[in-house]
Amino acid sequence: MSVDTFESQFDRLLVAVAPPTPNGDLHLGHLSGPYLATDVYSRYWKSQGKQVYFVTGSDDHQSYVHTKGMKMGKSPKEVVEIFGTSIPKTLDSANIKLDFFLKPYHTPEYQSFVQKFFTGLVENGALEKRKGPAFFCEACNLYLYEAHVSGGCPGCHEKTNGNGCEKCGFVNDCIDLQDPKCNHCHSTPATREYERFYFPLNKYSDYLRGYFSKVSMNGHLHALTKKMIREGYPDVSATHLAGWGIPVPDQSGHVIYEWVEMAAGYLYLAETLTGSWEKFFKDPRSLWVLGYGFDNAFFYTSFIPALLHAYDAEIQPPRAFLSNEFYLLKGLKFSTSRNHAVWGDEFLAKIPADQMRYYLSYTRPEIEQTNFDPSEFETTIQKEFILGWEGWVRDLPKKGNSDPLDERRRFEQRMEELRVLTEACYRAESFSLRSAVRLLNQLVFEASQYGKKWEFTGGAVAAQAFALRQLARASAPLLPDFSTRAGVLAKEMGA
Repeated sequence: MSVDTFESQFDRLLVAVAPPTPNGDLHLGHLSGPYLATDVYSRYWKSQGKQVYFVTGSDDHQSYVHTKGMKMGKSPKEVVEIFGTSIPKTLDSANIKLDFFLKPYHTPEYQSFVQKFFTGLVENGALEKRKGPAFFCEACNLYLYEAHVSGGCPGCHEKTNGNGCEKCGFVNDCIDLQDPKCNHCHSTPATREYERFYFPLNKYSDYLRGYFSKVSMNGHLHALTKKMIREGYPDVSATHLAGWGIPVPDQSGHVIYEWVEMAAGYLYLAETLTGSWEKFFKDPRSLWVLGYGFDNAFFYTSFIPALLHAYDAEIQPPRAFLSNEFYLLKGLKFSTSRNHAVWGDEFLAKIPADQMRYYLSYTRPEIEQTNFDPSEFETTIQKEFILGWEGWVRDLPKKGNSDPLDERRRFEQRMEELRVLTEACYRAESFSLRSAVRLLNQLVFEASQYGKKWEFTGGAVAAQAFALRQLARASAPLLPDFSTRAGVLAKEMGA
């Protein structure tokens, strides 16, 4: 069945998921959000014959890597080596199959590419070099930004680290934090003047306003973007004084802000995968989709698109966002830095990937925060998946007599309808894994009831085989292992 979709107008897709910070392994909060979503999305469009590049990499130069090293008594490089190795293994265990995983610290040509991008922004006049206030901890002898400093958000007043608020999604300049504290010694920092590069984001508000009218995003993101446009964007520091990061060309002791680096990184990924970032990003038949959590919405919806536009106005920005809210554990946000988490590698050592993918999709925080409950996980998997899905498949008979042909046709039409409805949940404009799982549950329920109604006569067996084939197709992006087994059985049953 041919369906006209948003994606139909594009020939190839770059599906990029937010790069995980290697300051810890991935937890279920990470996996429930952008990683599972983009994997399902990529699998679906590959199954539809699209050329899809599913990519990410480790966010090696984050300040959180530096702070993690300080807590562990290790260098940032050692932290990257530890978690930069474990993260891809956890993704693989979760059956999240990337086409390319970038390791920035180990890729010198990437670092040169980022520096060239930065220089291009300077030459274009997009970055302004000027003096401005910043925090400095005299006790730690450390310039403070991002993970090194915290205080009250100047927007929503919730406690936040520097440069961005997880709660409301707004950016801060650290210097405007309320009651600021050094995150290492908890003292009140001093204020010093530093010469840094800034990106005057508000100059691009007209461009961003037009951009937002064309991009596919959920209602919460639309509300945030409208608020940012209405209240005005701040100037964002594009460089910081730090010993960890990609050096600013010709400015010793300064590093390129990792969110500027990330903008360049997407060009680098396209260059690596397709041979030319220009041919991909300037081609109207290329689609760029981004997956990320709401806490980083400012950077993905506004900062990166504006940076790329400032670098080259012909670059096509992301046209669709697969975003999510926070996944909670015991009512609190999953947090690597606070070690408040269920770690993916430990969980997947005990639980099959399909069961994890099922439950995380069932409870995915799409437009509201949701909570992971271990006991609810066990109850839901046992009732819905093991007794429901697996039980129905296990009890399917292989032979029988006959059933009313008209009844079977109506049933098969309904099974196909549920498959089509489920597949609509894998498309950007109606993306919802929570809805997909519930539609698949309904398919299993109705198929099971039909079989019981007709006591598995021969025609009912054929109808059940048809239903199983629909389930195998519809669940393939979501539960690849189950889908493979179901597809084999459906073929054995003659479907």
